[in-house]
Amino acid sequence: MLIVAIAILGAVNKRRSESSFEETFKQQFQSADANGDGYLAPPEVRGRFPMIAKEFARVDTDNDGRISLREFLQVRRQQLERKFQPK
Repeated sequence: MLIVAIAILGAVNKRRSESSFEETFKQQFQSADANGDGYLAPPEVRGRFPMIAKEFARVDTDNDGRISLREFLQVRRQQLERKFQPK
């Protein structure tokens, strides 16, 4: 029983943590979206997210010249996963 309870608490905590990061990423996106069009153009990314700016073409998976919220969340999750991987 104790093992099951610990596993459940771990899963709940992980889900809550992921939700917290996603909300933070959404706020980052919205604050960077200077013109409020729901996308990030290269000038909006430059300076604010230098690592994303360097990889803009790779992050822009639909090749429309701008980064959508979905694309932004995807790359931020990947960055977060790399940060916390054991070395």
